[in-house]
Amino acid sequence: MFELVTRKCLGFDSTKSRELRSKFDTLFSGLFSFPIYFPGTPFYRCMQARKNIHKTLRDTLAERLSAPGKKHGDLLDIIVEELQGEEPSISEDFAIDMLSTLLFASVFTLSGTIAVAFKSLHDNPDVVHALQKENRAMLNGRKGGRSGLTWEEYKSLTFTNQVTNEIIRISNAALVVFRKALTDAQVNGYTIPAGWLVIVNPMAVHLNGELFEDPLKFNPWRWMKSKNIG
Repeated sequence: MFELVTRKCLGFDSTKSRELRSKFDTLFSGLFSFPIYFPGTPFYRCMQARKNIHKTLRDTLAERLSAPGKKHGDLLDIIVEELQGEEPSISEDFAIDMLSTLLFASVFTLSGTIAVAFKSLHDNPDVVHALQKENRAMLNGRKGGRSGLTWEEYKSLTFTNQVTNEIIRISNAALVVFRKALTDAQVNGYTIPAGWLVIVNPMAVHLNGELFEDPLKFNPWRWMKSKNIG
């Protein structure tokens, strides 16, 4: 998965992909370590890996910016085009952060979600049958030999969207989400002061029996009643 994403985003070959992956492995191994920034500690190695990742991405971006006319058919082409426009909507720093986030997610969230998707579909042939029926109907309705998915087709795939929602709900790829309260926030009678860091646990919501009936069961049809959830 990581090699595929690095090729589509950065145009990396297998060798470059493996080198970058090793840096991400070091980063992840110290991501939840005690924050002691001292040589030899997991946190120190994690932060050094982050610097090395950003350097690799920044060097790659600089190389592309120096030869904008050479196209590679990847995400970086689009970023370079945007950065060299008259009024770019992003900065180079934002581009580096975005790329590093996409690469991180491809390994440590997306890969796990895909694994859950295959397992859930394997165990629920009725869901697979319904998916096949809906998507075949969409393909049969195409005219003019088109091959790309249109926005209208995407909106017509209601059950496919329900399956996607259920996969995301039950996989809980992101164990925690970090947020910062910008202003005082009232939650169930408690005040979260401005400036405080908040750790949101999606699993506590996604697997809450008060919100989802039989929460451990893979049931895409539950999303037909999604307006009543939350």
